Amino acid sequence: MVPVLEPLVVVLVAILVLGALCRRFGLVEPPILLLGGLAIGLVPHIKDVELAPELILTIVLPALLYWEALTTSLREVRANLRVIVLLAVGLVLFTTPVVAWALHEFNDTDWPTAFIIGAVLAPTDAAAVAAIAYMLPRRFMTMLRAESLINDGTALVLVAAAVDVAVGGERVHWGSIWLDLVLSYAGGIAIGVAVAGIVILVRRYLHDPMLGTVLSVATPFVAFLPAEELHVSGVLAVVVCGLTVARYAPRLISAESRLRTYSFWGLTSYLLNAALFVLVGIELPRATEALESHTLRDGILAVAVATLAVVLSRVIWSYTSTILIRTIDRRPSQRARRVDNRRRVPTMWAGVRGGISLAAALAVPLTTDAGQPFLERDFIIFVTGGTVLLTLVVQGMTLPRVIRWARYDPDDAAAREHDLARHALIAVSLDRLSESSAETPHQQKVIDNIRHSLEKQRATVPAPDDAGRAATVRDFLDFETDLRLDLIGAQRDALTTLRDEQQIDGAIYLRLESVLDSEERSLRLTRDARDGGLRGPE
Repeated sequence: MVPVLEPLVVVLVAILVLGALCRRFGLVEPPILLLGGLAIGLVPHIKDVELAPELILTIVLPALLYWEALTTSLREVRANLRVIVLLAVGLVLFTTPVVAWALHEFNDTDWPTAFIIGAVLAPTDAAAVAAIAYMLPRRFMTMLRAESLINDGTALVLVAAAVDVAVGGERVHWGSIWLDLVLSYAGGIAIGVAVAGIVILVRRYLHDPMLGTVLSVATPFVAFLPAEELHVSGVLAVVVCGLTVARYAPRLISAESRLRTYSFWGLTSYLLNAALFVLVGIELPRATEALESHTLRDGILAVAVATLAVVLSRVIWSYTSTILIRTIDRRPSQRARRVDNRRRVPTMWAGVRGGISLAAALAVPLTTDAGQPFLERDFIIFVTGGTVLLTLVVQGMTLPRVIRWARYDPDDAAAREHDLARHALIAVSLDRLSESSAETPHQQKVIDNIRHSLEKQRATVPAPDDAGRAATVRDFLDFETDLRLDLIGAQRDALTTLRDEQQIDGAIYLRLESVLDSEERSLRLTRDARDGGLRGPE
């Protein structure tokens, strides 16, 4: 079998089997995929599969970040910008020295190595957060997603500085680190805005849906690679580009192009996320075998210390920053956004680490600038991999219970906004319809039928401020949706029968099947929007 094809088949089969088990028994996917990859990594022949850090940092990371940015609410990011910056920058700068101090104090790890591990473990993982925290209310979910989108850029600057000290024997220049952070963020934002502007300009003249999908696939890499070449934050370039495109490009993109693009990114992001967790699991046995600079006992102790330091850092920072904000900012708008300690626990417990941390650890050089082997590299990879495993398994598998324990109030804001938008859309349609004139009785009948359909929709969509009626109407709409889906299923069966009996051509079958698929997709999307979009992965 082709060398590259064999591990690809193994990973895809693992995703299929483990994903099906998670859906069957209601399990959280990332830790199960990681444990499954760990089991695969113990198989002698399969364990030769290697997780290339350049693959993660230059291909997987931009793609995942771009899709997350496209589907992140810019309004919520703006509303929570201060908290997001504190988490994405401040918490990373706080976690790195705390983890380094803990490893140095309790495991006798030398300072340069400890700082590398601290910086590598400082960022949360966007893929893991998106997969396990979807049960959170929209505000908190957006905060976690935005944090995990941005904090990689902060961490990678710290990793580079720590590696220079460890392998190059350089002294720590804090002024240089701060300058690098500022330039990295400023450069990343500038490149992201510039690439988004170019993409939006191209979209004005690109009307072919297939080429539009190709442009969407190329966009994150067009933003990421120049930023990396200029030594600024490629992460932030991709995120800013995605947020900008999502804000300003919809008027320029056709419905067909949008359906194709979103279908592609939905499948691609799921496969990349799942494959990343499986590959991280496969990599862990290799990291254990490569552990030569320290004993296995020291490595396990370091994993426990690093994991505890990572968790406690987030808890301490969350409480400290909250007290600071409440002391400084006493505006009524700020006071209205406050939540109690119980409801802050899930966001503190959701700080899982993932493949990005392991990829950063694998990117540590094999040799020092003097040409000597960098003996601590295997220890860095082992501690990072072990911490990723612990956070995903312990925090990831218990987070749903923690969210339920927090007893969040029902998040009905999304449902109200959905109803508000539906009323506005129906009103616009009725106004435009009233401007239409019929030249024949048949045309007037068409107008009357459409008006009747719109009036029916308006009667069945709850008014945004009519909470007492909303539940009953929603039950009615769900029943109607289920009935329509059942009818589509019957139509699809009849269409298949006509094809099988050779009464219609295969090309006709495909065209009509596409129409039924679009209707079904529209019904399901409408129901998801009505429910606030707070569904788990399907």
